[in-house]
Amino acid sequence: MLNLLQRTIIEGRLSCYVKKTKDFNPYEKSDVYDWEFKKEINRYIFKDSYRGFNPYAGVEVIIEKDSNKVVWICDYVGYVLDKCPIGANQVYDFLKEARAKHLVECNDDLFKDFTYEKELLKYKSIFELKATGVLEKTDIYYDKELIAQHIASWNCENMKMECYKI
Repeated sequence: MLNLLQRTIIEGRLSCYVKKTKDFNPYEKSDVYDWEFKKEINRYIFKDSYRGFNPYAGVEVIIEKDSNKVVWICDYVGYVLDKCPIGANQVYDFLKEARAKHLVECNDDLFKDFTYEKELLKYKSIFELKATGVLEKTDIYYDKELIAQHIASWNCENMKMECYKI
């Protein structure tokens, strides 16, 4: 069974990034970043803030409501290569679709490597678990050629007990 912190990450991501469309934007304008999302989930507050489109950069944070203590943080960056034969919007739509599929189908292991393919597009996410955090590297290919990357570094308080099983 997924622990509470992993469920919070999954629910938070499904509620903001995955849910965002051209017609619906759950984010609000932000002073520090371009956009910010905040949602209370169980005993936590999940926040996602980002700036840019291509490239983009952002940070996700989970805070304990009672103590106001940051218990998890994820910094991320991503971009579509200039030589990409398809539009950046199409690549990011595929990225969102693949990440949603991973979040919904992770089978109690959010940090398990994941691959998803659709027509000529391929999404491949690799997780390196360390004692102090997680490094995630995601590559997107079009017709077997690298066209985009997403890199994230995750850290949380008491990582071994709260975030994943070692």
